[in-house]
Amino acid sequence: MDDYDTQRPIESCDESNTFLLETSAFADFKQDQLPMDGSVNISGVITKDYYGENMVLVLNDKGDFSADGLRCDPLFVDDFSNSNLNKWTTYSVTADQTWEVTSFGNPGPSVVMSGFSGGAVVNEDWLITKAIDMTSASAATLTFQTVKRYAGPDLELFMSTNYSEGNPNTDGNWIPLSAVLDTNTGSWSSWTDSGEVDVSAASGSQLYVAFKYKSTSSAASTFELDNVLVK
Repeated sequence: MDDYDTQRPIESCDESNTFLLETSAFADFKQDQLPMDGSVNISGVITKDYYGENMVLVLNDKGDFSADGLRCDPLFVDDFSNSNLNKWTTYSVTADQTWEVTSFGNPGPSVVMSGFSGGAVVNEDWLITKAIDMTSASAATLTFQTVKRYAGPDLELFMSTNYSEGNPNTDGNWIPLSAVLDTNTGSWSSWTDSGEVDVSAASGSQLYVAFKYKSTSSAASTFELDNVLVK
């Protein structure tokens, strides 16, 4: 395909995904090196590639591509593709059930928590990011996706700047945050975007983001969490 078109994956500054940027081998700017040292603004045509297999963004003119030299690397990102919780602290306050990685997700893997074990069990389990360095950040937002299955309490979302990996009920000062959560308890595929959650209050310090799961003896939902991003 390089005889006709050249493709390069570009990563979104707003979301943790990539898209293919394509340039035709017949373009009069085909020999020009694209500046890729920072974030870029691109105007182009979205179409399918030569074989009709992928959606691509096609440049018509090199003036449609501009770079500002500033990087937009996320402060924290985890899509759980490494199938581990190395970027997290898990803390079980009540019962034996804990957060764990599952092969399902958007796409899989993701992380899941359920308080059901032969029946609904009273649980309180926290999933907390390791320290996210915001000492040089003046503002930041958090995004993630959830799926909820079965009846039970919703996830609770918090942030802190002084957590030390102990019991979060006594360790750290936790500020509640609001986000959009999945409410379609009858589907495993109703992945719901959280919306942008402002965590700028942690600017100049270390940020910890916590997802708190609770279940009761009569209601234990299952929550899957994926594509966590702080930018």
